[in-house]
Amino acid sequence: MRFGVIGNVKKPRTFEVLRTLESLLNDGEAVLDAGLADFFSSEKFEFVPIEQIADVSDAIIVIGGDGTFLKAARYSKGKPLTGINLGRVGFLTTFDEQDLPLIIKRFRNGEFDVERRMGVACERLVNNQKFWGLNEIVLVSTSAARILEIEVSSCGLVVARLRADGIMVASPTGSTAYNLAAGGPIIHPTMDALIVTPICAHTLTLRPFVLPPDCRVTITARSRGGKVLLSADGQDEEMIDNGEAVVFWAVRNAVSIAKFPESPEFFELLKAKFRWG
Repeated sequence: MRFGVIGNVKKPRTFEVLRTLESLLNDGEAVLDAGLADFFSSEKFEFVPIEQIADVSDAIIVIGGDGTFLKAARYSKGKPLTGINLGRVGFLTTFDEQDLPLIIKRFRNGEFDVERRMGVACERLVNNQKFWGLNEIVLVSTSAARILEIEVSSCGLVVARLRADGIMVASPTGSTAYNLAAGGPIIHPTMDALIVTPICAHTLTLRPFVLPPDCRVTITARSRGGKVLLSADGQDEEMIDNGEAVVFWAVRNAVSIAKFPESPEFFELLKAKFRWG
């Protein structure tokens, strides 16, 4: 098995983990994101552009926090991902550095399952520009003092009109991320569903809602005096036209996550990370 490795260069411990990984692997057994080459050197590893990591590896190890995992997911092309947590929450990067020998052993022996996760995609109808996120795609005002006039349509009907700081369409994986902070529902990450969650809505009656994955959602957002920002997982961002229509849909089986016998279950993570229940 050949491993792809993507790491966060802004975290000093990333390079300690890479040295540990170097001691565990054989020559040529891993390829590293070329973005690490300016900070780390090794005769054991080959460096390739991040866009090619999945093409030359069988599994991808992410070193960093959940943000780094979201970045890696964009380039994973269905290859199983696992993460070494160097961040704060570690809901996606669920293992620690001391778990590396066990992870390598499990991968080599084929002792893992693959859990498929749904993502969210959208398209700007004005120019057919597409975006994708594992967690969520957000429309927000660029002005802190201005709210958006938002209209949400689905299945040929106007579902809601509201005023809010923004709105997001999230996946079940993203239900415990920004969606959770905005008061949205927790959904088991292996389910397929679209979550539509307003951000600081100026109303007492409108709540987040969940749609089946076959539904498409069209959202328009108008800002008075500001602009509208579209952000996918905080990784891919674009200023969009005021009042333009954006269509959202579910992407089934978008990302594969390696599950080992030692992988924590979803509700164990909720209790450990958020003290849920």
